[in-house]
Amino acid sequence: MKKILVTDDQPSCHVVLKTMIENQTKGVNKYIDCQMLSAFSGKECLEKIKEYKPDLVFMDLDMPEMSGLEAVKRIREDGQLDQLCVVALTGDVRHYGEENFMESGFNEYMTKPFNVTEMIRYIVSVLK
Repeated sequence: MKKILVTDDQPSCHVVLKTMIENQTKGVNKYIDCQMLSAFSGKECLEKIKEYKPDLVFMDLDMPEMSGLEAVKRIREDGQLDQLCVVALTGDVRHYGEENFMESGFNEYMTKPFNVTEMIRYIVSVLK
C-alpha cells in the first residue's frame, strides 16, 4: 500500500484530498491502493515522514511552527529523504515565484483550488 502525506494547517484541505485519494470508484484508489496520512504543520510533517516513510508528500507553504519551505529544506538536507517526491500546495504562485519552488527543493507545485482530475492523474503517475 502506498502512503501519501498531506501537510496543511487547513482541515478542509485534508477532507478534500482524503476523499479524492481514498475513493474506490473515482479516486486514486481506483488505480493504486493508497492510504492518506495527515500533518498540520511542517514540524509534524517531518515527524510523520520519519515514522511512516510516505511515498509522496503534499505540503502547504504557509503553516504554523514551520513553513513548507523550511520543511522541504530539511527534507532535502536529510540524505535518506532526498529522493522523496514533495509537491508544494499554494494559493498564490505569484507570491513565491514559480522558479522558487524548484530551487527550494519541491519536485512540483499545484495551486489551490486544484483540479481534481489533474491531481488524481499526477498522483497515479508518480506512484506507479
